[in-house]
Amino acid sequence: MPVRVALIGIGSRGDVQPYVALGQRFVDEGHPTTLVTTQEFAPLARSHGIDVEEVRVSVQAFISNPTTARAIEGGGVIRSFLKFREISASARQATGEAVSRVTAKADVLVVGFGAVALAYAVKSATGIPVVRAYDVPITSTSAFPGVLFPRLSTRPRSLTHWIGHWLTNQAVWMLAGSGDGGARKRRSPFAPPLLSAADDDPIAYGISRHVLPRPTDWPAGATMDGFWFAREPDGWTPPADLEAFIASGSEPVYVGFGSMASESSQALTRQVVEATQAAGVRVVLHQGWAGLGNGALPAHVHLVGSVPHSWLFPRMAAIVHHGGAGTTASAFRAGRPQVVVPFHGDQPFWGMVANETGVAPGPLPRRSVTTMSLAQALTEVSGSRHILRAAEIGQLIATDDGCGTTVNRVLGGIMRATT
Repeated sequence: MPVRVALIGIGSRGDVQPYVALGQRFVDEGHPTTLVTTQEFAPLARSHGIDVEEVRVSVQAFISNPTTARAIEGGGVIRSFLKFREISASARQATGEAVSRVTAKADVLVVGFGAVALAYAVKSATGIPVVRAYDVPITSTSAFPGVLFPRLSTRPRSLTHWIGHWLTNQAVWMLAGSGDGGARKRRSPFAPPLLSAADDDPIAYGISRHVLPRPTDWPAGATMDGFWFAREPDGWTPPADLEAFIASGSEPVYVGFGSMASESSQALTRQVVEATQAAGVRVVLHQGWAGLGNGALPAHVHLVGSVPHSWLFPRMAAIVHHGGAGTTASAFRAGRPQVVVPFHGDQPFWGMVANETGVAPGPLPRRSVTTMSLAQALTEVSGSRHILRAAEIGQLIATDDGCGTTVNRVLGGIMRATT
């Protein structure tokens, strides 16, 4: 019997893409699926066969605002999360109304941690089952540091890692609790168990164990299911000029910072151009929300808009990116070495993971990266050590079926609950 699924994906492309991937798999399995998302990502979801309940809010406009860009580019956790809390609060009513419309005709609500407070408020009012599906690990462990405080990793790590996870949960709750329609007023100001505890209520993590092994001290309810990747829509073809550029010389490197904004896109573009010139590499430069590449570019740089990572990344010599969870996963899957230039949030953590798995040099924080340090990193990843390790991990990830595992877990839980 079909299960009617509702998903919430609000935020940047990296916050939405995982739930597009899950939604596509639910649809493939014959379950009517609706995604609550903002206006810029509604076409993306529909192109993957998913119905949309649209929230009339522009996340791109908010992130591109100079004050937001300054907070993000500066790298501070609290400062950037306070800015994101503003948009969460401003979108609270519209998001809550959209979720109410969807859950009125759904059998299960699947959410990330950014919408968990709202989801549990809806559950309290309607009784709809809620499934937590995250692509960033926030359940406490001594195995690795808190994702927002990766530098808090000194001995004794059983203590410092716990502190880092506790701080991460408080910061995430500062954001997640702002969109719950007022239910938070009845709770403690500290992050509640519904955010990240998994002793009684499971959390499915869309993360590959080949990149981040499942901690042995996690409760049984916290699972590493594998990365969630969407299948590209039928009929997609690459731009002819991009194919021609790739074929015209040595394998280029990809440089792109996704949904990250920059106070000065011209300065960031110039830094990329000069660094790649110094390293002697050709470049596929992704314009992204930072608006990179406006104006004249040298012949070794080719500017692109949105191109599926699944097609583009395997054709690159290396991937230079911001360290978002989804982009990092795509780079791992492609089997190509990486250079991570984290801006804020969990991105330094994924830069650390890429380095520790051997596919990348140490991360280059956006606030301190220089033309020389980027050029040196590009030269370093051309070495065989990073290339071989990246290819090895890519082959391992190809054996995962993250979406299938999580979808089966969700459906199995619903079936057990109704029998």
